[in-house]
Amino acid sequence: MPIAIVAIDMIPGVLPPWFVAMQATCALAIAAAAFIINGSGLRAAFPKSR
Repeated sequence: MPIAIVAIDMIPGVLPPWFVAMQATCALAIAAAAFIINGSGLRAAFPKSR
């Protein structure tokens, strides 16, 4: 999702600058959450069971 947000934000003149800044901030928050969720610490806390 952050990649799609950044791709849309890079099209010149489509969105107002304040909206681009707001979406970029949101994309950073989503990326940070994904990094934490997919980290080894959380994976170790919930091992896969077969």
